[in-house]
Formats: sequence, C-alpha cells, structure tokens
Amino acid sequence: MDDIEAQPAADGLLGGDAAHSGPAVMDVEGSSDAMYLTKLRGVVPDGSVPPADEQAKLVEELEAEDITAGEQMYIISKKWWGDWCAYTNFRASAWDSNNAADDSEAGTCPQSIDNSDITGIDADDDLRPGLEEDRDFVIVRGKSWHLLSEWYGGGPAIRRSAVLEGLVPNNKRPRVNPYPMKLEVCWGGKPDDVKPIKAEQSETVASLKERACKAFGLDTDKVEIWDFFHRSKYAKLEDKLDQTLDECRVLEGQDILLDDKVITVGACIIAIDLAAGLTGCWS
Repeated sequence: MDDIEAQPAADGLLGGDAAHSGPAVMDVEGSSDAMYLTKLRGVVPDGSVPPADEQAKLVEELEAEDITAGEQMYIISKKWWGDWCAYTNFRASAWDSNNAADDSEAGTCPQSIDNSDITGIDADDDLRPGLEEDRDFVIVRGKSWHLLSEWYGGGPAIRRSAVLEGLVPNNKRPRVNPYPMKLEVCWGGKPDDVKPIKAEQSETVASLKERACKAFGLDTDKVEIWDFFHRSKYAKLEDKLDQTLDECRVLEGQDILLDDKVITVGACIIAIDLAAGLTGCWS
C-alpha cells in the first residue's frame, strides 16, 4: 500500500483563491491516471476545462469502474462535492440522489476544492473526529480526484487505500477506512528519529515494511522489522511478512522498529551498520 498522505493544495485550470494556492497536485506521471489525463487533454486540446455536463460524464465513467485492492482513493468534503454535483448535475449509479448540497446554487461553478472543513489540526490528511461518509465527505477514485484537481485546484488531497473485505474470496467488497491507525516507526541507526506512519490492519507486514523503509530511505533487504512494544524487541515481524498487521496484533499507536540485519554465515556473524555504511564480521 502506498503512503497514506496528503498533497499540497494547488491551483486548477479554473484558478483558485489565495487560501488554496500552491504547487501543482499532479504527481501521477507514469501511472494510469497520467495516461487518462493525457487522453482527456486529447479530448480538450487547448487544455481548457470541459463543460459541466462533460465533467459529470467523465467522472461518472470513472466511478462506474470496479475498485481493486490497494487502489488509491481520495476523500472530498461533502459541501464542495455537493456544489460540484449541483453545477454539473452529476448523478452516477453508485451515488444516491441526495449528492447535491441543499444550499448549493444549481448552475454556479464551484470555487477551488476546499477540504478545510473536514481536515484536522495536526496534519492535512487527518480527518476531524466523528465525521461520517456521505454526510460529511465522499470518497472518489484516484482518477476522478486528479481530474477534479486539474480542473479546480485546491485541496488538500486526502488519500486512502482501498481494501477488500468479505468472507468469500470471490465476493469481497471494497472498503476505504477514513481513519487508519497510526504507528510510531523508528530505525535502529537513529532511534530518536520517530516517524508516524498510517496503516491499515488489513495491510501486510511486507507492505508496512516497504513504506517504512521508503520513509527512512532504507533498503528493505538490509533491515528487518520488529514489533517494538514498550520500546523493546517484543516480536520479530520479519518472519511474518505475508501476514496482516491484525494477525500480528499490531495496534493503534504501537512502536515499530527497523533494525539493521545481522546475518550468520558459518561461524561468522555479519552485522550491517547502515548508519555508518559499514559491514562488520566477527566469530
């Protein structure tokens, strides 16, 4: 699963106010999202924003597609979404007839995407406590978000990963957890440098390790991951990479350690010190 994080606000083709100005949000080069945007620009050669009905059609087509596990989804304020629905008359089969905000003006082009009413204080991608889907926010696919961001700018982008749940393997349903748990991850080379990382209980240990190593700039092959309960090596998770965090009993707020690997070759113990860039051997 990719990092669950927010991206800075941006100005879209329709412009944006000072509260939402910032660097471009588009970070999807090389992805299917980027290819879709390239296709869109082919439909709108001059780079202008499509008419309202065309916007609704493009997003409706995207939202009708099946969601896959691990797919990046984005959370949008219901207030802004309602304004956009009223403007474009958006009605996809996956959405109910109450998408338009009650106080929105039909036919009025919305301003920049504004998620400030649903984001928390500590981080842009933290939601305020007690919010409910469909009442306070909606969740759209990554491709839909990138189109809306391209057209309107604003933000911040609130990204979550889709997981599949269900008792029958061939009948699992996609779900997005708006409130993922937070883990405190540190690396043995710099134990005081603790990085908070969001994770899903359905995520595998291997996925968490990959994302944690990326956060510290480490090679996954040169470190091993531990349950660092009470800041001590409680359980070695390196042997459980295929298991989920739930199966390994990793809980909200738990400490996780990335430790440099110690490899035994015959009578020789090889220690990899990534902080110093050295490898030692002793017997």
